[in-house]
Amino acid sequence: ATYAGPYAWISRGIRRYGFHGTSFQWAASRASQLLNRKDDGELKLVLCHLGGGCSLAATIGGHSIDTTMGFTPLDGVAMSTRSGSLDPGILLYLLREGIAVDDLDNTLNKESGLKGLSGLAGDTRIILPAAKSNDRARLAIDVFIHRLRAGIGQMLAALGHRPDAIIFTGAIGETELAIRAAACEAFAFLGLEIDPEANAASRTDYDIATLNSSIRVLVIKAEENWQITRECAELL
Repeated sequence: ATYAGPYAWISRGIRRYGFHGTSFQWAASRASQLLNRKDDGELKLVLCHLGGGCSLAATIGGHSIDTTMGFTPLDGVAMSTRSGSLDPGILLYLLREGIAVDDLDNTLNKESGLKGLSGLAGDTRIILPAAKSNDRARLAIDVFIHRLRAGIGQMLAALGHRPDAIIFTGAIGETELAIRAAACEAFAFLGLEIDPEANAASRTDYDIATLNSSIRVLVIKAEENWQITRECAELL
């Protein structure tokens, strides 16, 4: 959780917090049920929440040990309209060039990511079909997938072990079969193999890996509202 900035930042609360915790809590719990590993303290998962905002988490026994988002939801993988991680020097350069802080905030949060690169709405339902003939749309998808793969690699390193399953949730994770296939393709060297027919069906709460795959791949419907309700009920 600690950034490699001045030590004084820690006392000021400047640290990596991570976001999408409610989504990850639900998905991890649901995955443990689907895998028949409920209450297994050793269950290792890589969770990918892909929607308007995108982030990944690595969990062991339902406890998060790493996440791609940090102090704010801007950090990590590329998103629909957010940039994800950038060289901080870019921001200093733009500020010295005269961009206003509020304009920079708007650019990073609302005019970057898939939208910023493609010039289209930051919606994969629009960008993926356009990528067949539009170079900017193709670039946007290539960057999105590259950063997603890098995020999965980061989570694998945090686990220090081959995961039991990779989870896809959120609007993009649940519906975009091409994104799931491209993300997992890079990890075939670990023995991960997706069943094309199962992936194309885009069923939720379902395993889309082949029987021989060394890693299970689950598509889980996001139920953040239900998770919040469940936690409120426990508190009461």
